[in-house]
Amino acid sequence: MATPTSIGSAGHAAGALLVKGAGRDAVNGIYRCTGCQRNEAPVYLHAELGAAVSVARELGRSGKAGRPKFGWLLSENGAAVYGVSSQALSPPSVGWKAFTGEAPAPVSLEIFASLADASLLLAWAASAEAEARLEAEDWTAAHEALSRGLEVLARSGARLTDTFEECAASLLATRATL
Repeated sequence: MATPTSIGSAGHAAGALLVKGAGRDAVNGIYRCTGCQRNEAPVYLHAELGAAVSVARELGRSGKAGRPKFGWLLSENGAAVYGVSSQALSPPSVGWKAFTGEAPAPVSLEIFASLADASLLLAWAASAEAEARLEAEDWTAAHEALSRGLEVLARSGARLTDTFEECAASLLATRATL
């Protein structure tokens, strides 16, 4: 199984982000790079929710002197939900804090070269989860994991690649056993 891996943290060109572990479940998931920039850095929109949920670099003021200070905000409907202070031009992987969002802040933010890579990683994870649920004879949870994996794969944009076909075959073969 050829699963994609993240390309690391700040400093790398990112086609997609994967946000995991946030207390506000709606903000977890894949974000695609829009091709637009704000404050000299890329803007990302949630792959499923679109402009309602975004990750972008913002300019604020710090201390009494009011010096310019950059940070990254994960926003929902224009309100800052989570954030991290950083001068980097790519969003940091860790260090996020809850603003209006429920704790915990995102546990991790992984950077991927493409939307397809991030999607394929989630699809493979769903396949592994389904296998574990089948072992435990939890048929409903296995079906839900498989459905989630197939939905993510359908949005991946990775059609007709070996990795896409291998992942799709795994998900569909497992679903056939239900």
